[in-house]
Amino acid sequence: MKDEGKFWFVWNPDGRNPRHAHETRESADAEAKRLAYANPGETFVVLKSVAGFRSHVSEPVSLSLADCRAQACDELPF
Repeated sequence: MKDEGKFWFVWNPDGRNPRHAHETRESADAEAKRLAYANPGETFVVLKSVAGFRSHVSEPVSLSLADCRAQACDELPF
């Protein structure tokens, strides 16, 4: 099975979010090992992309002023 278009991240559950997408599993494994050696006791996990999703922004809907007032009053924290 080809991994065309796939990418891998190296993630530390106790650290920052991953920023670099590795093009190969080997590259991600090597980086995880490098980070593990540099940070004894910390865990580094190799994550493979399997799917991606995006939603469209919904269009604004025109409301009557009565609807606006009712909604605004329901959402006020005081």
